[in-house]
Amino acid sequence: MTRYYRALRLQMQPCGISNHAAAWVTTSRLRLTLPTSTSTPPRLQACRNSRSISSIALNRTNPPESASTRSKDGRQQQNGTCAIRPANREFSTPSKVGRIYDPKMAKLWADTPMSLISETGYKERSDIPPGHFAITAAQNMAHLHNVIIRGFNASYNQCLAVKPDTVDASDFLFYNQGLYKSIKSHHDVEEDITFPSLVKLTGVQDIMDKNIQEHKDFDHGLELFRTFVFETDPKSYDGKKLQEIMDIMFPILHTHLVGEIGTLLDLAKYDSKKLEEWWADTSKKARGDLDVFQDAPLMLGCIDSTFRLDGDPRPFPPIPAPIKYLSKYVLEWRYSGRWRFNPCDTFGKPRPLAFPNPGGSKL
Repeated sequence: MTRYYRALRLQMQPCGISNHAAAWVTTSRLRLTLPTSTSTPPRLQACRNSRSISSIALNRTNPPESASTRSKDGRQQQNGTCAIRPANREFSTPSKVGRIYDPKMAKLWADTPMSLISETGYKERSDIPPGHFAITAAQNMAHLHNVIIRGFNASYNQCLAVKPDTVDASDFLFYNQGLYKSIKSHHDVEEDITFPSLVKLTGVQDIMDKNIQEHKDFDHGLELFRTFVFETDPKSYDGKKLQEIMDIMFPILHTHLVGEIGTLLDLAKYDSKKLEEWWADTSKKARGDLDVFQDAPLMLGCIDSTFRLDGDPRPFPPIPAPIKYLSKYVLEWRYSGRWRFNPCDTFGKPRPLAFPNPGGSKL
């Protein structure tokens, strides 16, 4: 089991997570027997059943049992805020943006209003030698940026359906606090570690100045977002106000997230081996504060394992299956209500949004 904790620690480092914080996972004394399938363990199912009983005690009634309320495996499905949601549908039809989805799924998902990065553009660059690490660096960064984009879009496309003075509002604000920390940490790591080491590698002092300026360009919108999600009382939650703030953020943020991929491709003029060493070294030196009970479930829930980047369905970071089970059955349970808003399950399978905005996105 120790090797899987170490694996999780290594996968966290490229995302801006410190060795000190990630060491919590390595030194953990948890003793787990990981399941061999995604079926719900009996003890966890009993816990879920007890929550359903509690919902009845709170005068939340369930519909009469009928054939239409039963799933294929015979378990009764419930309507209402405390119900266990039905299993995800299978995804089979290719999407223009690279994801695989069911056309019958609710129209809103986590691929709008910010479009996902499905092409790095390296195939159109005749100046890039085949197999150069600049391609890998650009693809890795595109995957990390897509995690941010899915989290942002999931929030944007659910914020209007969340009602004030509810547990949903409290959970949703918490979810967005994690989203803020993810964006802020990612760009802090770039400015403090990634970009300076790239200047040292290339000898070009202003090589990343354009990207740093783009960070500054959306600082105002990001601060408005931080103020709202950390200082808003769930009783006074206003989804329209949150969406207005996100409208300010996303055009500049998206331009930056897409543009940075081309900047990494431009590094093809430098030695591929040294560039690979730069990526590995900066990943190890990445600094950031991690709460594994908050940050890991958010990241895993925004990774789409079916997504094709440059035509290749290669999720990044490549997280071992035992780590995903660790997150699902241990890490996620402390704040289980928050992860309802994730656009994917723990194993990277896209799923319908839990609270799609009424009438679709504003755009």
